[in-house]
Formats: sequence, structure tokens, C-alpha cells
Amino acid sequence: MNRKIYMKVNNGVDTLLKAVSTLRRKEFNVLEVSMQQSTLGPGSNLLITVNSAGEQGCERALSHMQGLFDVEEITILDDLNA
Repeated sequence: MNRKIYMKVNNGVDTLLKAVSTLRRKEFNVLEVSMQQSTLGPGSNLLITVNSAGEQGCERALSHMQGLFDVEEITILDDLNA
């Protein structure tokens, strides 16, 4: 099942590279990555689509992303196009 991981971060490009490399190192299949400047203040919005096996895979991805230094907010969304 494809899931989207939404993150609001302080340091856009650096966190993008850290997040994608962490997911790849943990053997997640990263399908799509999108980054936009936040319109509600400083920082960036990252949206990373991964193919994960069920809820446990999503929770594992969430725990890895929470360990990154400058992540302010993180949410897992269902990919309705999967």
C-alpha cells in the first residue's frame, strides 16, 4: 500500500536529503518526493510517498522520520491513487 508522509520542516533541502536517505537505508521503497515553501511562515512542506507493507511499515517509517532534527510536524496520509 502506498502511503504519503507529510512533514513540516525548518531546513528544507537538508531535511529532504536526510529523510529520503534514511528511508532508503531502512529499505523503504520511495516512490515520489515533493517539497514546497510553506505559505504559513518559515520552513518547508515535504511530501514523500512510500510503498509500505501495512500499518507496521507506516509506524516504522514514522518513528524514523521523528528522529530527524528539524521536523516540526509529521503525519501519515493514505494515498487515494494507489
